[in-house]
Amino acid sequence: MKKTLLILSLILANLSIAQNVNIPDANFKTFLVGNTAINTNGDSEIQMAEAAAFNGFLDCPGLNITDLTGIEAFTALTVLYCYNNPLNSIDVSQNTALNSLNCYNNQLSSLDVSQNAALVELSCSYNQITSLDVSQNTALKKLYCRDNQLTSLDVSQNTVLDLLNCTNNQLTSLNVTQNNLLQTLYCEQNQLTSLNITQNINIYNLFCSFNQLTSLDVTQNTQLSAFSCRYNQLTSLDVTQNTNLKYFICSRNQLTGLDVSQNTALLELDCSYNPLMSIDVSQNTALTKLECLSNQLTSLDVSNNTLLTLLWCTLNQITSLDVTQNSVLNNFRCNSNQLTSLNVANGNNQNIPNGNFYVNNNPNLACVQVDNIAYSTANWTNKDATASYSTNCALGTNDFELSKQVTIYPNPAKDHFQVDLENNLELKTITVYNNLGQQVLITNTSNVNTSSLSKGMYYVEIVTNAGKANKKIIVE
Repeated sequence: MKKTLLILSLILANLSIAQNVNIPDANFKTFLVGNTAINTNGDSEIQMAEAAAFNGFLDCPGLNITDLTGIEAFTALTVLYCYNNPLNSIDVSQNTALNSLNCYNNQLSSLDVSQNAALVELSCSYNQITSLDVSQNTALKKLYCRDNQLTSLDVSQNTVLDLLNCTNNQLTSLNVTQNNLLQTLYCEQNQLTSLNITQNINIYNLFCSFNQLTSLDVTQNTQLSAFSCRYNQLTSLDVTQNTNLKYFICSRNQLTGLDVSQNTALLELDCSYNPLMSIDVSQNTALTKLECLSNQLTSLDVSNNTLLTLLWCTLNQITSLDVTQNSVLNNFRCNSNQLTSLNVANGNNQNIPNGNFYVNNNPNLACVQVDNIAYSTANWTNKDATASYSTNCALGTNDFELSKQVTIYPNPAKDHFQVDLENNLELKTITVYNNLGQQVLITNTSNVNTSSLSKGMYYVEIVTNAGKANKKIIVE
């Protein structure tokens, strides 16, 4: 009798064990057991019935899970997020109800989703996957597979795909002609020599930079809003049909011409490092950022671009530049040009800090017209020593000569300084500014009382009947 009871006990124990899901990874098991939506009886195991009944969202990122064995028991699972773990394999062949799988940033070298016909979204980026077959995933709408080692990718069966990100792989070709619903395409940092997107009329985000494209037709993509094709080998590009374009980067190509006159919604344009000889932005009145560095521009008119906050036109051959209409400008670089005339008196110079102002390497630039000489002298140091700031560069030469006829002493001063004028010059006013360009004192007498001023350096503007002279003085 005792022997019979022992046998029955062993049988029941084995049956109990057989009803439990095998979960060898301690971290994965701890996560599952602690999930009351899964572990409905609150014990220390997950029963097969509990796993099979769960049809929700399994979210286990960053838990240092190395083995996902046991996931096969969750046959009704619809969403699995297991990203940021050191997994080197995942078997989801039994999870046929899965509609979303996110396993990015693991150590996967392969991934089989052939049994997951219900998949709508797949994210397997940042792994080491060498091939990916999504031909059975005809319901797929979003595919993220960037930063893997893919040499080919067939998405011809994924006809409802609206987002594809395959950036930073080793693709030499990509056929998206069957993906008519595609809205966003990232295929940067591959080895593509051609890309046909003429059938993708719904696309509004296109990022195909860092490839080897020699031509690209975007005339059919009239919904295009954000477009980056930098670092390719394009010699021409027609964007006249892309009237919804807001963000456009075509730098580091071989473009000799660029017509953006129809892109009136454009907010940001970067056409740097091309051999462009001219660029007309007069119709782009919404433009807030313009980068046209390292071209062959000899002139640039930004008078209609009153919303510009950033203008970089370094490394061109521009001889004259006027930004007086760009009153919200806060980042300005026009260094390394051939400037002889530069007017930045836009009424808001204090909006541009020194680190955002570069006008150096313009050997023929003697005068920069500004709002406030004292502020510019104190805060804008990135200029050539031969260039000076003035509120009226038309008098630039006279100002220089006039300055030699004005003497200010003692310097440093304690409680006063004296201004002496030569050659019968007549004094009109003397204005003193602090380092912030703020007026701290004004007088029409040649002996200036500084007793109310704090110690430091000040800028003195002396207005005479022959023009203005500018001096510095230290108050001790």
